[in-house]
Amino acid sequence: MTTRIDIEHLLDWAFRRESVETRRNPHGDALTVYWAVEALPEPYCSLVKRQARAGIAPKWQPDPGLSIVNLSELRQARARYGAWHKTLGVLQRTLEGALQTFRVTGPAAPAAPWTISASNLSNRRQQAL
Repeated sequence: MTTRIDIEHLLDWAFRRESVETRRNPHGDALTVYWAVEALPEPYCSLVKRQARAGIAPKWQPDPGLSIVNLSELRQARARYGAWHKTLGVLQRTLEGALQTFRVTGPAAPAAPWTISASNLSNRRQQAL
């Protein structure tokens, strides 16, 4: 029997909980996830690994304390988030049916969170847990 898991949570499990990059004998599913990520072209492989190691989505909004926002940096951050989200979709499809323990879903993270109100975003995150 397999357990449903969102692709973002699966990456967190493989890279943070299973320490797939450093553990001597990681879970077989963690190895499958790792090699699926490694098969991604650059810069997507590095982007996904960096965020999986940190356990967070890429930053897409300016710091709340800033009085001036650099629009170029904001666009780059949102483009990076968009690339990460699309890559999660690719990984979800790649890993579909390939794991022993998990059935991969998602991504549950919104494709463009900057278009969603704060209350809707909070509700979506709660539903994903």
